[in-house]
Amino acid sequence: MPAVMNGANVDGRAAGQGRFAPTVIDFDHIEDRVEKSLVRKVRKLVEDFPERALEVIRAWMAEGA
Repeated sequence: MPAVMNGANVDGRAAGQGRFAPTVIDFDHIEDRVEKSLVRKVRKLVEDFPERALEVIRAWMAEGA
């Protein structure tokens, strides 16, 4: 759900008076991009260190038991 900003941008200028003055932030879109970025990073770690990744997953599973 988009959140409405308070009418001022990062520089403190009133909305519409600066080069960049957003009035709505789409947190769902930002969250999706962050999640995709994290998935890419985790995938790379698993590909680069498969044995260590397996150790971590086994430890998580043992904690849940």
